[in-house]
Amino acid sequence: MPAITRSAATLAIALAGLQSLCISHTVLAQDYPTRPIRLVIPFAAGGTTDSVGRVLAAGLSTRLGQQVVVENKPGAGSQIGLEYVMHAPADGYTIALGGSDGLAVMHAIRRKSPYDSVKDFTPIALVANAALSYTVNAKVPATTLREFIAYARSKPGAVRYGSAGVGTTLHLGIEQMQAMTGIDMVHVPYKGGAPMMTDVVAGEVELVLTSADFAKRWADTGQLRVLAQADTVRHPLLPNVPTTTEAGMPELQAVTWFGLFGPAGLPRPIVERIAAELPALLADRTLIDRLILVGAYTRFTPASEIARIITEDTARWTRIVRDARIPLQD
Repeated sequence: MPAITRSAATLAIALAGLQSLCISHTVLAQDYPTRPIRLVIPFAAGGTTDSVGRVLAAGLSTRLGQQVVVENKPGAGSQIGLEYVMHAPADGYTIALGGSDGLAVMHAIRRKSPYDSVKDFTPIALVANAALSYTVNAKVPATTLREFIAYARSKPGAVRYGSAGVGTTLHLGIEQMQAMTGIDMVHVPYKGGAPMMTDVVAGEVELVLTSADFAKRWADTGQLRVLAQADTVRHPLLPNVPTTTEAGMPELQAVTWFGLFGPAGLPRPIVERIAAELPALLADRTLIDRLILVGAYTRFTPASEIARIITEDTARWTRIVRDARIPLQD
């Protein structure tokens, strides 16, 4: 066969294969979903990520016409659950509720990352934010964030703060404050948010960074005091608590975002099928109210913007880790 004829035949075969692939993806999108979808939550049940995931799963089940089943796969700061989804078939039946902790913060604190958050996942959309609040034991003599900073500055190395573990947003958000203000506190890491909250209520640590729902729950009992919200807007659960922007520290932000992600190579029609349901779902008043109760609020950001957000957040937290001189983790 002459070379030009052979090339033409090869091109025809390739084009036929591409056309077949496009047709199969179109058919897949038209039929999808035909069975239950697993929504992997890379944290244990009971936390903010889990609560947000369950609210979304209930709403998506209704809108997609198939059950969206929550499956918790906690461990290693969300690494285990995200790696599970990374290796799952790219068919739309296993997706993750990924967050900034596992997709941005982790790269800033680890020597070696187990995955590339941009290349190893297919973004579908960001769906919610959860702002964190600087919260102290009620016996601490401070009613504002600046008063607390002055208090901590007067007692270098004596004030303790808790976190849900080294390298979490709850840890780095306070380290950022220390680096910005020059105060020196003792870090007490816990194996999760629950024991951290138990000890700040008991007075074993003076300060924590926690979600709006936990902050409100304990502030209402009089055992804790919420000093500031690390966001640009006040959360509806804490309408009387100023933001760090209002406190004159606009660069002090600790906002966790959540989004839906599939494995790399998830067909575009499936991404669009799921994403198409999200604006109306996130505008539903019942869902908005349920997210508020678990310390979050709705946020819709399309897939096209997510790589930029991950890259910018990773760079920001990397600067914070560097400025605070936090040792990198294995």
